[in-house]
Amino acid sequence: MIEDKWSILLINDFLLTSSAIVAFLCLLYAAKNMEGRSKRAWLMLAAAMLFQSIAEGTWALIEVILQEDPFPSAADFFYLMFYPLFAAGIFLLPNAPLSPRERLGVILDSAIVIISAALVFWIFFFAPIVSSLNTITLELTISLAYSLMDIVLFVALVRLLLGKLDAPTITPALFLAAGMAAVLVADALFCIQIEKGTYISGGHLDTIWILCNLFIALAGLLQANPYPFDPLKFL
Repeated sequence: MIEDKWSILLINDFLLTSSAIVAFLCLLYAAKNMEGRSKRAWLMLAAAMLFQSIAEGTWALIEVILQEDPFPSAADFFYLMFYPLFAAGIFLLPNAPLSPRERLGVILDSAIVIISAALVFWIFFFAPIVSSLNTITLELTISLAYSLMDIVLFVALVRLLLGKLDAPTITPALFLAAGMAAVLVADALFCIQIEKGTYISGGHLDTIWILCNLFIALAGLLQANPYPFDPLKFL
């Protein structure tokens, strides 16, 4: 039974680490084919996935090789670095010119969505942690840090979805958005499980993080491909 559990963790950590590395390489490949602000944006996204790859590798080393609990651990530093770097990359993506009326609409829509999301984060994540300050633990503190970083990532997601991107970036942006949404969902479930003490490494939750890496990898490949796949030409 112990060997079976070890094997599951080994396969799971391998998939998480390898998918993060693939995403990093795909984003780096996309940046290589870009220029100017677009190049800086995709390089920043690649840097975020580099930290994610290091985090996954560190988690695997602690969990599989050292056979210790990887949460909390040094891996959390690298995980937390992913969020501001990825958000910065999203904000660096070039926008198509907006009219004053369009710009005002984007600002108002963004404000409504961000304020609503902040209330949800407070009610379901921050408030429970703050209410238990008398028994605060390192695990809860790091969970709070992840929640704060989730807000940063959510703001970037709103910017991505409501911004007027250049035409070649629209399809890759959809996959970036899907990856970001997957991270937010996985992090929310992770914080809930950590608070309740029910998180199990190697469980179904890790599948969402793997999907996130794959979505981001696809975004990089689509951005780097100057000739998008068109199924109609094969009909």
